Amino acid sequence: MNRLAAVLVFAALSAHAQPPALPAGTHSADAPQTTTPVAPNSLDAAEDAMVKHDWSTALTLLQKHLATNPPSSEAARAQYDIGFCDEAVEKPDDAAEAYRKAIAADAKQFEAHAALGRLLVEQGKTAEGRAELVLASNLSPAAGDANAAKAEVYRALAKIDRLDNPPQASAELIEALKLTPETLGDMLLSAEIAENSGDLPGAEAAYRKAAVSAPDSVQASASLAHLLIKEEKYADAVPFAEHVHAAVPDDTEVTHLLANLYLETGDAEKADALEAALIATAEGSRDPALYVSRGESLLRQHDYAGAQAAYQHAADLNSKLVDAWSGLAFAASENHQYPIALQALTMRSKLEPDPPAALFLWGTTYDNLHQYKSAMTYYKRFLTAAKGNFPDQEFEARHRLLALERMH
Repeated sequence: MNRLAAVLVFAALSAHAQPPALPAGTHSADAPQTTTPVAPNSLDAAEDAMVKHDWSTALTLLQKHLATNPPSSEAARAQYDIGFCDEAVEKPDDAAEAYRKAIAADAKQFEAHAALGRLLVEQGKTAEGRAELVLASNLSPAAGDANAAKAEVYRALAKIDRLDNPPQASAELIEALKLTPETLGDMLLSAEIAENSGDLPGAEAAYRKAAVSAPDSVQASASLAHLLIKEEKYADAVPFAEHVHAAVPDDTEVTHLLANLYLETGDAEKADALEAALIATAEGSRDPALYVSRGESLLRQHDYAGAQAAYQHAADLNSKLVDAWSGLAFAASENHQYPIALQALTMRSKLEPDPPAALFLWGTTYDNLHQYKSAMTYYKRFLTAAKGNFPDQEFEARHRLLALERMH
């Protein structure tokens, strides 16, 4: 099922990091608010503008505050606010500079370390960002829900470490769960950490927990399907892949994946229906791999003429596709069109050496064309290469060789 793994492009725990927390003393503009007088100083006025998402006004007031007030403990707060506003207007480099200035003014400011760490990770500066998040994990948030803020730092660290250091990631996730209740994202992250550690049973249990906890979650279904395919539990993966397909019916790769799962579990008709629908699209009509897959599903239904046409179309689209020529040779042979089978085998052999199955097909095709000397040559080559791995075909080849040798 390697090709299933190859087309598997399901979502992989890559949720975007959350924006930095609003500065101390502020709250979301969407949250219930009480009317309070705004203090006349520019810093408080700037934070009032931030609550209203008036970033331009906030930045102007913050710069005014820094220009008109001597350095003080409020400098770190103002610089953090500037970084927050710069992020809001999509100026990440300016934001990073402001967060660094906030840290320079107050090295113990949790919010600036956390925001800078997250921002650097988003920019691909993972090692530098991780270092800032580690610093934040050893500090205390100034206000708001301190546990939630600290937990998000641990979750961010766990996401960074989940690939290269699963044990460390697990420890960081545990720290997050000490501070806040477990979420669906935590369950999926825990499962991914277990998978990266090589603990597939543990990963499966965690993914199943996530799927049960959130039966409507496409991400949970996708992740569990991915793991079950990896474990070669194809029948178990089908309902979860179906859930994902129902959510994104126009996703070509998901549809192709489900079709391959149907083939693996013996439901060729369902596979054929999905592949036919894909081929009916403008993009699918130009994809030789889809015609190869449809050829296989038609072979499983013993529709040899249809399979031969599908494989021929794939070969016409890409003459270097080995699977197209292999399928065409077999389908044409089953369709008693032996000259076409020989042509397909010839094209295939130009691309790569013949495996035992192809050698046997050469032999039976020549045999059916009454070209017995060539048939005997390929039967012998097949028996040398098969080495007991194809008992039924080896039995047939030996008996045909005996019969043909008596004829000659």
